[in-house]
Amino acid sequence: MKKFISLMNGQSFRYLWKDVQGKAYLTNMLNDILNEKNHYELLDYFNSKDNKNVRSYIFLECHNKIIFFDFNLYNDQIRINLDYQIMNVMQSSTSKKLFLVLFNAFNGKNKVDNNIFSIYKNKYNNKDIKFLLSLSYEEQMKYADKDIMDYLYKDNKEFYHLYLNEIKTEENIYNLFNV
Repeated sequence: MKKFISLMNGQSFRYLWKDVQGKAYLTNMLNDILNEKNHYELLDYFNSKDNKNVRSYIFLECHNKIIFFDFNLYNDQIRINLDYQIMNVMQSSTSKKLFLVLFNAFNGKNKVDNNIFSIYKNKYNNKDIKFLLSLSYEEQMKYADKDIMDYLYKDNKEFYHLYLNEIKTEENIYNLFNV
């Protein structure tokens, strides 16, 4: 059984962004969701230490907008409310249009409400979104590009340590707010 590396993790996203094909996959997926053709820069809001209380955030920026990515693994309304608060604070400090793209690890119908895109597991998603929302290695293999899978699963101890730390941090934060 192969170890599973979820794409619904800030460190996985950052790691894929560093790879040419990984960045192209993520950019194309985002452009499909937003129905646009933009080039994005990844802003650095990542937890690169062994801090179990600070999570990574994913912000992409282009010429006229900032996209905030988040992953809702636990059907957690508290996390969504915090995301809205982050959006409000950010909106007051930038003239760019802000978008939230929230990937949910459970079944539902995709929704768009103003600048908030809620993406759920469902049969209507394209293979790129199904790949990102996969919850097992076997599920990933159904939708993945071989080169991206090879890159994601190559032996990189530093990335894997940050990835596992991010999982632990997410669990700690979830448990803190949901006692």
